[in-house]
Amino acid sequence: MDYILSNRARLISIIMMVIGLVSIIVGYMTMEDGNRFWANMLINGLFFTFITLGALFFLALQYATEAAWSMMVRRIYESVLAFLPVGLLILGIVFLMGTLHQHHIYHWMDASATHEYVIESTIGSDHPEYVDEMVSGAVENPKYDYIIAGKTAYLNQPFFWIRTLVYFAVFFIFARFFRKQSLREDREGGTAIHIKNYKRGALFLVFFAVFSSTLAWDWIMSIDTHWFSTMFG
Repeated sequence: MDYILSNRARLISIIMMVIGLVSIIVGYMTMEDGNRFWANMLINGLFFTFITLGALFFLALQYATEAAWSMMVRRIYESVLAFLPVGLLILGIVFLMGTLHQHHIYHWMDASATHEYVIESTIGSDHPEYVDEMVSGAVENPKYDYIIAGKTAYLNQPFFWIRTLVYFAVFFIFARFFRKQSLREDREGGTAIHIKNYKRGALFLVFFAVFSSTLAWDWIMSIDTHWFSTMFG
């Protein structure tokens, strides 16, 4: 039995989406502190994206364990995955705005915190010149943070973006694959698709075992760069 969204439900959904979009625009236009707006976007993006990742993990787990009972509810979890591209887009925008210094949620993205010295003549300019050694004309950088500087091998923008894009690609590809294979299995049947889903499900669990910790370090823990923990993730 196919579920068909009624015209009334469709209209209500569209109205709610428009209200939400307008609220976001108004919030952005009237914000006094950019960090608050982007922090709200980050919190909501993480919360709902993690729900979709939970659904993706559930699907992969069912395929890897060859569970039969989940066939009754599989479509529900597949429908949850529809939000994944939207969630990844929201997070990508928040991270990009941090890179462009439109907010300072991730303090380590500010290069001024990672260099011990600054050329005195450039202080107050739009582009101060920071250096790591005492050279002629350099003075101590008041914004220098030795803890952030000590973590630059991991917390630097190129490496952060590489990791983030890998997360995005893996999650999107596997979500698209599972959905496509599920519909194909309904049409064609047989065991070949089932075996392929079993292998891909097991492979995703390996990726997720690592990424579920590392993305938490990158996207959440790094907000407080001074935080040290051997258990978070």
